[in-house]
Amino acid sequence: MAQLLGYLGPRGTFSEEAALKYGGGMELCPFATWPEIFEALAARTVAEAVVPLENSCEGSVNLTLDFLAGREDVFIRAELVLPVVQNLLARPDATLSNLETIYSHPQALAQCYNYLRHNFPRVRLSPADSTAAAARLARAAPEAAAIGTPRAAALYGLEVKVPAVNDQAENVTRFVVLGPTEAPRPAGGVKTSLVVFIVDRPGALYRILQEFATRGLNLTRIESRPTGNRLGEYHFFIDVIGHREDPMLAEALEAVFSQSTRIRVLGSYPAGTVPSPVNPVSLEELRGNIDSIDRQVVELLGRRAALMKAVARAKEGRPSLRDPGREEEVLTRLREWARREGFDPEVLADVYRLLFPYFVHLQQGLMAEKKPWGEDA
Repeated sequence: MAQLLGYLGPRGTFSEEAALKYGGGMELCPFATWPEIFEALAARTVAEAVVPLENSCEGSVNLTLDFLAGREDVFIRAELVLPVVQNLLARPDATLSNLETIYSHPQALAQCYNYLRHNFPRVRLSPADSTAAAARLARAAPEAAAIGTPRAAALYGLEVKVPAVNDQAENVTRFVVLGPTEAPRPAGGVKTSLVVFIVDRPGALYRILQEFATRGLNLTRIESRPTGNRLGEYHFFIDVIGHREDPMLAEALEAVFSQSTRIRVLGSYPAGTVPSPVNPVSLEELRGNIDSIDRQVVELLGRRAALMKAVARAKEGRPSLRDPGREEEVLTRLREWARREGFDPEVLADVYRLLFPYFVHLQQGLMAEKKPWGEDA
């Protein structure tokens, strides 16, 4: 018997698209409301459930965040990032000039606000429970239309009158797959999500973030939500690249745990990829982005060089400023960070082997002399 995969229905929604993409041999089970999905997960009547977590234009789905913060027995097992392309749907016999009402989910209407304002300024915009529910409403009258997916049009007897009407071409929604156990460790890129309940004192959040920063861990998301206990009390949702069992991340989590009232790891799971934009940027824009990154790299190297004076003072009295053991530790960390970012570890190690003599040269104060630094490296 196939396992059940829950999602927010009805059929024809973006949630169904995400479930179809993830489900494989699972049987899809639509639910009418958020509480029904969460109750089914808690009761184990579904094996897993696909729910939206955040949209690139409209932000986070707070119902999902609050559910995750309040449970100890539900984990994120996977994520999927889907492009959101909204379309204007109507009956085949409908005429756009005669439209009186356009239905859709409030988020979908918001995502198409500028298009609708310019093209249908006198048409009433009416919220619906979902884009699929909007399609059902549009089917009932030739003076109505809906914002939704091509699949919703096919399911409910409509046709796509105008494709891709959302204001942002690169609009995407991040879905997560929830289940009762953590995911097996994947072979590729991994992301870990957690929720941290911080101590209410000055600098508490800064100290927690510092634990990740000092270990070179990449935070891809941080967001606060009220705990619901009292005004001004918050917990923080954090996404970080890496698996919870990776030495650096495990060390950071232990340090964060010691500085917070509670920490809950929501799961380590395969990191989803952001779909390529429908309209790729030009070569000039890509080169501009590369130039910006190069400038940041040089700025960071300049800051590292500036720290060498302080390092030299700390080493005062030592017979040698060169520390091969320290250099090997740095190379080991750099190789690990390079692997996480998809960069060749040995190429980065070679670059730093060239930089080490220069940094020692700075410590020795030889920059004031006019001979090339490489002669004394």
